[in-house]
Amino acid sequence: MKEVDVNLILKEAVSLIKVQLKDKKIKMRGEYSELPFIMGDQNQLKQVFLNIIKNAVDALPEGRGEIAFGTHLNDTYVVIEIRDTGPGIAADVLPRIFEPFFSTKKEKGQDWGFRSATKIYKTIMER
Repeated sequence: MKEVDVNLILKEAVSLIKVQLKDKKIKMRGEYSELPFIMGDQNQLKQVFLNIIKNAVDALPEGRGEIAFGTHLNDTYVVIEIRDTGPGIAADVLPRIFEPFFSTKKEKGQDWGFRSATKIYKTIMER
């Protein structure tokens, strides 16, 4: 691990996703606060952000809506927020989101996105 710029990593992830959204009507909006560098792995953090943003894109009905990004400092913690205007996770589904291979998507795949993001996050936090 080394010192990394969370804002820069999040902006890079957003830029990569924007390329894939050219045919969709999804508005991307970011509000980035000045932050100190944090200890982390740039590639793993970028993968976490990409997975979460991709899930947000998939959650928007008919490829329309908004995804908002924000960073700020809360006491001694760097906070990263990614919000979308999708319908949210149903209460009956929420307890299952960490189960292996669980997905609400019509196209059944392995849905590694959220689980791999969670695994990377836990690995970073344990260091």
